[in-house]
Amino acid sequence: AVVKQSRPELTAAQVKSALMNSANPSVAIAGSGSGAAGIFASGTGALDVESALNAKLLFETTSLSKNCFSSCEFEIKGSYRGEQSLSLSPRLELSDRNAVITLATSFEVAPGTSFELPFSIDVSSTSEGWLTGRIVLEDTSQTISAASIPIAVNVGTRADELVLSIEGDITPGVASTVSVAI
Repeated sequence: AVVKQSRPELTAAQVKSALMNSANPSVAIAGSGSGAAGIFASGTGALDVESALNAKLLFETTSLSKNCFSSCEFEIKGSYRGEQSLSLSPRLELSDRNAVITLATSFEVAPGTSFELPFSIDVSSTSEGWLTGRIVLEDTSQTISAASIPIAVNVGTRADELVLSIEGDITPGVASTVSVAI
């Protein structure tokens, strides 16, 4: 309510983005109060309302979650409401270092423009189960603070690719397309 009152021009999604992506993930603690919270408990972290009020980098995507068999494609869409150009350097921090990430090393964002950041994660060498982490966008020009978006990938059962090839994404509650080749 404080962010919407201070910045009435923002949509509900932009207010959510300002709050989530300006939060501090290193401050969130586990429910027991003993140590840092995991990605499912912390979300984006502890709210920083002052930073949210000043957020210039706003995202349509506030978190990412997907089921994945071998490789998953993602895209972050956002807009920049600042006055100086940004040079953003994205990095993906994941719980399993065996994941192979394909992501731009940097990109420029002009004031008042929208942007898209596609990336992929190859999970064929990771353990099955939840792969969690954050995509962090740092401004190398230091015009704005870093933004963080939580990501969770459920790595599913793999088949021998010489025998069976499965491609596609499955999203619970949404009609999904999967192709199987034998």
